[in-house]
Amino acid sequence: MKTRAVFVGVWVVAALALAACSKGGEALTRAGYVAKGSAICTKVQKSIDDGATTAFPDKGKVPTADQVAVFVKDTVKPQLRQELSQLDQLNPPKEDRSRVNDILAAGRRGLTTVDDTPVALLEGTTNPLNDYTELSKAYGLKGCGPSGETTTRRLAGLQ
Repeated sequence: MKTRAVFVGVWVVAALALAACSKGGEALTRAGYVAKGSAICTKVQKSIDDGATTAFPDKGKVPTADQVAVFVKDTVKPQLRQELSQLDQLNPPKEDRSRVNDILAAGRRGLTTVDDTPVALLEGTTNPLNDYTELSKAYGLKGCGPSGETTTRRLAGLQ
């Protein structure tokens, strides 16, 4: 009998832990998802911008491809992975789940391309994260994607 009680207790703890790790709970409203998602993206963007300021301290000097590759590897990719992971943990409205999944999939595809070609982030319209940024923006999210104003200006050697 004591063994059964312990087994049931372990099972309950495991079930609660699993529930805590899933999106679970009520879905957010679209406004709620956009507010929380934008807060995540804005925070990550600030971290990337701060990293750009540190990585490229010389105003007026365009960084080399090697400097950009290190910045992307050490700052941009980990921050964007965190952004996507945190957005994935939010529970979007049921009617928007497919759209949100498409946004996150675009971000993951873009990061895979950036793994192979870090300087692609500098290539304007061919930037592999443009789809993620545009889909996020169209949904109402603010600040999602790799390049805020500070980062863009630092990479161009303007700030």
